[in-house]
Amino acid sequence: MTASDDALPFAPPDLLHGHAISLIDRHQVPDLLKACAELEITPIEVLVRGSLDKQTLLQAFAQGMRYPDFENFGFNWDAFEDAINDLSWLPGSGFAVVFKTQDQAARSDQDDLHMLREILTQAHVNWAASEVPFRTYVVNGSPHH
Repeated sequence: MTASDDALPFAPPDLLHGHAISLIDRHQVPDLLKACAELEITPIEVLVRGSLDKQTLLQAFAQGMRYPDFENFGFNWDAFEDAINDLSWLPGSGFAVVFKTQDQAARSDQDDLHMLREILTQAHVNWAASEVPFRTYVVNGSPHH
């Protein structure tokens, strides 16, 4: 039996700039990961270090998704879109992207962030059509208390 998207913690997702993305605080991440384990949801932990630009984002996602052929990942939006809508190499009955940044980003490319949100939102729709839980969580807060 596949867990529904509503079974994931902090549901339903808040709309971030019109996108189905849940905003959570750093202190909530352990509870999220515990819930994922209980529901057999695979967490895709994405830690971005440095600038929020296309290359940095794609590298962090390829690592977080544990892309099986990392050296041959296309590192373009099409390759990312294909991968995030496949994930056949990962176990579990669904997926939870946990997006964190290390400290404040040195630079943010708004066009790249918009493209990322669009792809993740469409992935949410695509996975839902297959009745597979998929949620993106953006972690608020600084890494230091």
